[in-house]
Amino acid sequence: MFEEKETLERSVAARLRYQMQRTKTSIPKLAKAAGCSKDVIQEYSKGKVLEKHMNITWLKRMAEYFGLDPYYFCTEYHVFIDTKDVPILLKRLREKEGGSQREFAKKKEISLNIYKSYESGRARISESFWRQIKKELEEVMEP
Repeated sequence: MFEEKETLERSVAARLRYQMQRTKTSIPKLAKAAGCSKDVIQEYSKGKVLEKHMNITWLKRMAEYFGLDPYYFCTEYHVFIDTKDVPILLKRLREKEGGSQREFAKKKEISLNIYKSYESGRARISESFWRQIKKELEEVMEP
């Protein structure tokens, strides 16, 4: 009935199903608590939504409902973008490496317009770009 421990550690959907089964929580009840639709809960719990596209606020509300750590349902990527000032870190990294936004974007093989939207905070950094520069970002984070 319950998921294997390894599956729980890897999958947001598995953790969500586990908590719902463990507490006998219905989809409508969890949707109301999280402030989202029943369809969202159903799609998240079945793994039909890519984790990188899951709404962090809803994931944190679900964790709160179950009395868990706020980031229980979140991935490392979710935690990073929710707890760090990504535009400032991107600017620090770019300045550390020297050069303009254009030069930095070219070096990182990303479109200038997309990079500008990340550094300005108009768009959330993509998970793939974050993974590409993750170690570099960690170096410019203040303790």
